[in-house]
Amino acid sequence: MLKKQPAVAADHPDTQYTTHDVAALLQVDPSTVSKTGARGLLLGFRTPGGHRRIRQPELLAFLAVHGMPVPPQLGGDGSLPAAPKRASGGRR
Repeated sequence: MLKKQPAVAADHPDTQYTTHDVAALLQVDPSTVSKTGARGLLLGFRTPGGHRRIRQPELLAFLAVHGMPVPPQLGGDGSLPAAPKRASGGRR
């Protein structure tokens, strides 16, 4: 559960999350979110005070690219996305 409610409704594209917010949503350690951002895999920005912020569209894009479930707090159902279908006609 998020420690505090974002300033904008969670279904609004301008919603911004802290490293701890994203960690809570994805059930990972905050250091994992920081490292993922530092590697350029999870796009975000730094506040003038040096704190990392992740916008909702970037978080959703990260989840989609990596085949991760979208938490209910972000409008998903929490289930894993369906595996992509294989092209027919290939070798088996």
